[in-house]
Amino acid sequence: MNLISKPRAAAQARARELLRSLLTEREFTQLTSQGYLEMRSQSNERRVYRIPRGPGMVRVFDGGEAVWDLCLQPAEPLPADDIVLMHKLLLESDEQGYWEKANRFLPFSITIPDPLAGLFYPHRTPPPTPPQPRRPAPRPTPRRVAPRPTPPPPGVPSHLDFRRAHLDGGRFCRAELAGADFSGAHLAGADLRWADLERANLRGADLRGADLFGARLAGASLAEADLRRADLRQADLHATNLRAALICRALIVDALLIEADLSGADVRGLRLGEAQMERCQLTDVRGDGETTWPTDFDSQQPLPVRL
Repeated sequence: MNLISKPRAAAQARARELLRSLLTEREFTQLTSQGYLEMRSQSNERRVYRIPRGPGMVRVFDGGEAVWDLCLQPAEPLPADDIVLMHKLLLESDEQGYWEKANRFLPFSITIPDPLAGLFYPHRTPPPTPPQPRRPAPRPTPRRVAPRPTPPPPGVPSHLDFRRAHLDGGRFCRAELAGADFSGAHLAGADLRWADLERANLRGADLRGADLFGARLAGASLAEADLRRADLRQADLHATNLRAALICRALIVDALLIEADLSGADVRGLRLGEAQMERCQLTDVRGDGETTWPTDFDSQQPLPVRL
């Protein structure tokens, strides 16, 4: 197996040490456990900034409601932990200047209208046709009642139920899809850049060639999903379930892989050395001669790798 350069690994290690030294114990615990850092505005007590650890835009909350996504990126690539500090220090020292430089986007959400339910939910039974006038007959014909549509799983709103839906090439850029159910969905070539898919269920989904650049997938389930040649650059995969997933030759530069479960995953041709990996589960993972690993990979329990 090839290894990434030592200077890159050393830069990531220095960034983690600097971040740890400048955060309080509460801030560091929140960042490592939840994947983001929240800080209150110095000019507006109702305003809170949520800074992701690594990829993603800074989300602005006003009175607990998301009102803006702010995008401000460094001119040159930096380790994810340095980017967190960049946002924190700029907001603390010059909040007004930060707003002037950042690109602003409204938080985006997707709602599927009920009349299109049959299009987006092919597994559901279409609504019954209007009753037709009865013809005179010696005996009345019993009315046939169509079966009820399959209800969404418990806790999943109906507009976030995409189970087994055919959405190849769909556009979900910056969509608010946290907790959505995409199990078994067809999403080949879909545009999911910067989408919020935290805790989403994508088990067995077809994501071949999908664009997940900067997507937030913390706590999501991608078990048995097909991610071959998908773009996962700068994606947040903190505590993501990738058991038995096909991730062959996907792009994963600067992706955040912390406490992710890759047990039984197919990582042939995957350059994991370009991602940030910490405490990942690697039981029976499948790689090949093109698979790379970080030189400073930190696992609490080193696990066997099958080649």
